Amino acid sequence: MGGPNEGLRLSRRSGPPCRLVAPVCRRRSSAALVRHRSLGGVMKRRWLTAWLIVASVGLESTLSFAAAQDASSGTVLASPIRLRADDRFIDTGAEWGHSAPCMEDIDGDGLNDLILGDFSGKFRIYRNVGTAGQPSFRSDGLVQAGDADASVLIYCCIGSQARFHDLNGDGHRDLITNSYDPGHCHVFWGLPEHRFAAGEVLVDRTGVPIRSVPVQQQEYQSFGSFYELVDWDDDGDLDILIGCFDGKLAVRVNEGTRTKPEFVTENLEVLSEGEPLRVKAHCCPKVADWDQDGLWDIVAGSDDGSVTFFRNVGDSRKPVFARGETLVAAHDGHGYNRAIWDPSGIVPGIRSQVEVTDFDGDGKLDLILGDFYTAYDFRSDLTDAERAQAESLVAERERLENAFSASREALLEAFAERFPGDAITSDEAQKAWAVELAALQEGPEAKALSSSEATFVKSLRPLLASTRADGEQSFDLAPPHGHVWLYLRQ
Repeated sequence: MGGPNEGLRLSRRSGPPCRLVAPVCRRRSSAALVRHRSLGGVMKRRWLTAWLIVASVGLESTLSFAAAQDASSGTVLASPIRLRADDRFIDTGAEWGHSAPCMEDIDGDGLNDLILGDFSGKFRIYRNVGTAGQPSFRSDGLVQAGDADASVLIYCCIGSQARFHDLNGDGHRDLITNSYDPGHCHVFWGLPEHRFAAGEVLVDRTGVPIRSVPVQQQEYQSFGSFYELVDWDDDGDLDILIGCFDGKLAVRVNEGTRTKPEFVTENLEVLSEGEPLRVKAHCCPKVADWDQDGLWDIVAGSDDGSVTFFRNVGDSRKPVFARGETLVAAHDGHGYNRAIWDPSGIVPGIRSQVEVTDFDGDGKLDLILGDFYTAYDFRSDLTDAERAQAESLVAERERLENAFSASREALLEAFAERFPGDAITSDEAQKAWAVELAALQEGPEAKALSSSEATFVKSLRPLLASTRADGEQSFDLAPPHGHVWLYLRQ
């Protein structure tokens, strides 16, 4: 890598650079918390650690994030439009949502197609059967790699996010993607005739997988990372941006050549005005010259549904990033169990994964956003009395969930103080967390939530037109969704 690393900070720590060492699906029901008891071996340990959050998730980090995000972008975006394919709205709900859009001419016809990842870890192709200025999409199966579906392991919190680049300079664009577990960077090398080889994990010069925590104390420390490629230092090869689960961003430098990548063993922390560049959580970076000043910038999705623009105020060899500017505000709520009475009231949810492209060919870069949420599917023929009953049931359930959530957050804060910094990833902390989690499940808030569950499900189910599943837990009621939203630049 040539030139000084301005706007960077070397990360040598053996502990996590990410605030959330164990990614957590925060709004699971109490039944989901109990469910881990039936799991065995590795999966049980993974479930337990999925509720463990690092110390810096507390007030200090929240305030520093807020201070870094107090500027609103001057960009004017039109109201979001849900994209359609096959004459209906695109919805990855059947795969538990978490839509992850990418625009790429995957068939070489000169038109950008929509390549959509989701919670399944696979990539669905929506071919553009329209024009460059008026795209129209038709579902056309899954991306294939090595005579099988291109796929990565995901079972919490994110969708499989495709990015296409020619990493090894052979003239074929490669599919670069993330994974939830173990969070490594995967590549499906591009082949002639728009085909892809079977996937493999990208490694550094010593053979260690590229990940957000180079030296790990626990296997989950790099879970849920995102990856994007860019020539960071303008030396002619592609380096790797790593979006961390805690919302920070790092870069792994390529010291090889354009045709033979060789990545260093350490990450460099990307800074914004001298502080770690950060979104709320789940940093999903996309490189684009958003302000069209000739320098690439970063547009990042986040766990809370927001999208932030980090303007590059450096130069081609020394990227430097200004304070984050909000392009899309955070979702109003936690994204689970939404009561949507009017379809026109559907708005983008949480866990935004982003793409930037000139969608309509007008010369302006537009924003595409994939999301996730769950929502009750109420019957369309409810009487006024039944609707009032449904609203009352949902409100009471939310009250109980909020009470449990407050007790859980208090526990997490206390636990973080007990095990500050890298101590949170120690074996001692893991054992202590298992004990604390069991105690939380026996607390009054958890018991109140659990004891009311059967009655809630029995009472609400007759008021619903459809449910996620036929089970008897609240988790089974609200179907998941994952849409693709278009924000046209004005």
